[in-house]
Amino acid sequence: YAIWEQISASGQGCQVEIMKNPSDRKEYENVYIDTSTVPDYYEEEYPWKTSVNIIEECYRKVGADKMMWASDYPGMLKKGTLNQLIRLVTEECKNIPESAKEKIMQKMPEGVFLKAVFKIDMVLQAAE
Repeated sequence: YAIWEQISASGQGCQVEIMKNPSDRKEYENVYIDTSTVPDYYEEEYPWKTSVNIIEECYRKVGADKMMWASDYPGMLKKGTLNQLIRLVTEECKNIPESAKEKIMQKMPEGVFLKAVFKIDMVLQAAE
């Protein structure tokens, strides 16, 4: 099973920990960091420059294999459109290579969720 940590500035999320030593997350197979609520913690308009900086810093520290895009839909729609939340990573994070963005946006979420479904199926089959 996977554990998600949201990047945030509230102190209850993990930004404080990530900024201190995010590379610790690399050691744990089932710990992932998502991008969903970063813009919610700053009083700024899209393109959310502070959020871009935080996401890029996390990428430099943990890499795309430990990050995944998330929207926190519909909660984040009070901050921006779904399209803006997608573009936050795909277009605004200019210091993240395209191959890494593809991982963050698609490959990591797909892999984690498919792995979880497979494990659930195995547990259900064993219980029969």
